[in-house]
Parts: sequence; C-alpha cells; structure tokens
Amino acid sequence: LDRLVKDYQTPTLILHGTEDGAVPFQDSVDFIQKSKARPLELLLIGGGDHRLTDQKEVLFEHMHAFCKRIGIL
Repeated sequence: LDRLVKDYQTPTLILHGTEDGAVPFQDSVDFIQKSKARPLELLLIGGGDHRLTDQKEVLFEHMHAFCKRIGIL
C-alpha cells in the first residue's frame, strides 16, 4: 500500500460497499486519506456488497458525473 500511495497518479473514483465481505471499505478510506493523487474520490455505498450488483444505476450516475468533472466526457 505504501508504494501504491506514493506512486499513484491516475484520476480515480472508488466505489465501495460498506458491507463488502472481501475488502473492508476502511481500506479505501485509508487509501484516499494517504494518497496525493488527484482527482481521487470515494463513494461509499451503504449496505453494498463487494459486487454492488444491485446498485448499477447509482454506480453509472456517479461514474458518469466523475468523468464529466475531470473532462473526459
């Protein structure tokens, strides 16, 4: 994680469910707090699991808005 935080430069939107059983959402919170890469955003999906399959519309809306904010749409 330390090397990734140091070297990471890619604009990123992290979408993470708060009920993710594979990767604790706190890992994403820690990454956001430590990384200097920008833009770097985190959206925590309340009750979402690792796959977030029941959140497709919400995910698309946030991904689309992020892409517009950073100028790739």
